[in-house]
Amino acid sequence: MTKPLWYEPSAPAPAVGWRLLATLVPRDRGVSPQGIVVLGDGSWVSTQGDTSDNLTLTRYSRTGGRVGELRIPGGGHGDRTRSLGDDRVGVFVAGVWCEIPWQTGTLSVAAAHAKYRGTYGMLPFGARSWFQGEITKLDGVAVRLYGVPFREYGPSVVDGVTRPNIPTRLEFYRDGSSTAYATEKIRELGRDASGVPFDDRLEPEGLSVGDVDGVTTLIVGIVNGRAGHSGFTHRIYGRTWNGAP
Repeated sequence: MTKPLWYEPSAPAPAVGWRLLATLVPRDRGVSPQGIVVLGDGSWVSTQGDTSDNLTLTRYSRTGGRVGELRIPGGGHGDRTRSLGDDRVGVFVAGVWCEIPWQTGTLSVAAAHAKYRGTYGMLPFGARSWFQGEITKLDGVAVRLYGVPFREYGPSVVDGVTRPNIPTRLEFYRDGSSTAYATEKIRELGRDASGVPFDDRLEPEGLSVGDVDGVTTLIVGIVNGRAGHSGFTHRIYGRTWNGAP
């Protein structure tokens, strides 16, 4: 049988210990979700950044029901997020880290910067192509998520150009080093038992850490679906954090 492009025979078994925690369906299914956090009360906040960099934060109950939205016009992409207790979300807004108390409605970029500017440090080295999320302080290590969109045949093709073959993976860094010392391959997330992406397409979107049912959990978002077809769904996966590899 022909193996799919994401199959790597020399790699260890992927996705060990990972399980589906929630399936989040945004109100606007034509815009891909980006970041994901779990708040202290078990609710979720998923971000969306459209092609004009208008940022939307959607809060969901622990079971996946939509609770409300916060829109930040021109707020950015939303691919860096952080949980801050029960009702505050850390998010990179138009180039500035902000710690925003949960609210619904609309918040301007100027108000976000003036009221909620935070001090959370960014990594001192830039992300490579197909960066999809990061954690900068976790038991002395930093973690980044990488991966391209995939369809059943392999990396997706856009305007005749095939994406590089970069299956979903986590990279771990120590002491500000820009060289990863460990990699965790999680290429099976967002796929069915036969390896086919749910809803015809997957893309890793969002990495965080938080408390899930009293357990410190590493959290990865996988976006399935396509705009103009089934629409986007944010599937949230997690595994217990037992320390750095």
